[in-house]
Amino acid sequence: MRRHSGTDGRRRIAIFSLHHFSPVEYGLAKALELRGHDVQGLLCDGLLPLCELNLGPTVRPPCPVCIGALSRHEDAFGFEYSRASQFISRRDLELAEALVNNTPDEELSALRVDNVPVGTFARRELQRYHRGFVFDPERDPAYRRWLVSGVLYTWLSDRWLTKVQPDTLGVCSGRTLNTACVYEVARQRGI
Repeated sequence: MRRHSGTDGRRRIAIFSLHHFSPVEYGLAKALELRGHDVQGLLCDGLLPLCELNLGPTVRPPCPVCIGALSRHEDAFGFEYSRASQFISRRDLELAEALVNNTPDEELSALRVDNVPVGTFARRELQRYHRGFVFDPERDPAYRRWLVSGVLYTWLSDRWLTKVQPDTLGVCSGRTLNTACVYEVARQRGI
């Protein structure tokens, strides 16, 4: 790290993998840090109505279990990442719920928040959630919950990227709701 700390080309790299921050992502983050880059990460700490770990009727693990696992990896690799609750609050959850609840059914798929197509992303996430195509998402009780999560992911992404000011953003796929939202916010900023 000392050898690389003074070299040109050092970058601030933000890694966004709220729930599935695995040893692979930590290994990549550590390798980048050892090469002199400033690596920032973000971990969930349990505010979202639905997350990547929700699949159909299967109940996701309790948030403290997930948080504990993420924290153990964080400690093992020597990182101290930001937490989602530093950027979104219970009040934000209430505002997101009100926004989604006040949106008519026929406008849900076109819902945009800060120019992010949350309705489109949430509809795609609903298909992942059910592991198949959903013909009438407006009637599915999970759709509005996914929309609320999408609104929160968008606000979270905007606030986190504003604080971190990364040169580069790393996401695991860009297809899940949370990674699609942060990717779109970053893309709009030229990151």
